[in-house]
Amino acid sequence: MFRTQLAKVVLVSAALMLPASIATVAFTGGVAAAASDSAACSKLSGTVSGTSATGALTKCTDTAATDAKGTFSGSVSTTTGTIAWANGAKTTMTISYSIEGQGSCTSSNDDEIIVTGTVKKSTGKAKSSIKKGQPVSADICYNTSTNKLTLVPKTKFEV
Repeated sequence: MFRTQLAKVVLVSAALMLPASIATVAFTGGVAAAASDSAACSKLSGTVSGTSATGALTKCTDTAATDAKGTFSGSVSTTTGTIAWANGAKTTMTISYSIEGQGSCTSSNDDEIIVTGTVKKSTGKAKSSIKKGQPVSADICYNTSTNKLTLVPKTKFEV
């Protein structure tokens, strides 16, 4: 039960940080090609505490919309996520997730969480390229010992 709640928090925060347009998130060892109007972050670091998750997205494309990084937050009690981009723009999304056991994660203490969703809204500079309805996807590793979140190796958080 706790693992499921934690996974929801991780996925929500990832999707929230995934707070950008973590729209139809499906990371299963690789990321589908992003649309030309989208952003992809190649690094995610976060923490789960209770039923909430917070963290950072870095090495993001579409620097005009994202300023190359952002922060995310999420809660297990909601199916929405938010990404606050470094330039002041924000992206909110609706997300869902599934837990795949260790999957493509490298640590035996990791659970792979596949996040999918759609962008609800973007503000500021992000609204020109991270648009309502765009898919969000991420393949996240949740370490059950440390409560840390990272991306599955060689994947990206796509919005």
